[in-house]
Amino acid sequence: MIELERTGLGEFAAQLELENGADRWYRLIVPESTDQAMVAEQLAPEIDGVLGSTCQRIDASAGPAQLVRMVRDAGNSPVAIYGVDAYSDADWQHVDLLRSQLVGGGPKILLARLSVLAKMENHAPNLTSFLGGATWQVDLGADYLTEAEQQARLASLRTALGYSDGDVIAMAQEHKLPSEPEFAEWLVLLGRGDLL
Repeated sequence: MIELERTGLGEFAAQLELENGADRWYRLIVPESTDQAMVAEQLAPEIDGVLGSTCQRIDASAGPAQLVRMVRDAGNSPVAIYGVDAYSDADWQHVDLLRSQLVGGGPKILLARLSVLAKMENHAPNLTSFLGGATWQVDLGADYLTEAEQQARLASLRTALGYSDGDVIAMAQEHKLPSEPEFAEWLVLLGRGDLL
């Protein structure tokens, strides 16, 4: 069995920003029990936040021609593609023939089951080599801190910035919260993201 690096959606989005992933393909392997459309829905705002452009969600289940059309219509926007798990061997061969039409634009994230990797290698070898090895396993719990980790981070923020939780809440309520991202993180950890 293939062992892939696990990533949370926020962590993956940050990776896109670091790599400046325009015109690159990425594969996110989604566990069997997880709805890919839901993962695309959760991934899109993460990408929007770090890249500053709207991530489009593409349901490619209607087939290769729709996949190509929708990717091309997205232009330079990042896209999260799902719905390719049901592609037949012939569909993957068709995608392989259309691969040159999938070049250009913003980053493309293919959400699929692990079994799709083998189908792609067998029936779309040119596409597979074109995509490269940028493949991760989605871990939806990776972006969340445990209660102990949250408390440790809050203690670190209090010490480093010299404020109390009450001070930070009061500043936010008075619209005087400093612009440093640590203050926004602080409010979120306190469960007061509504004040942002």
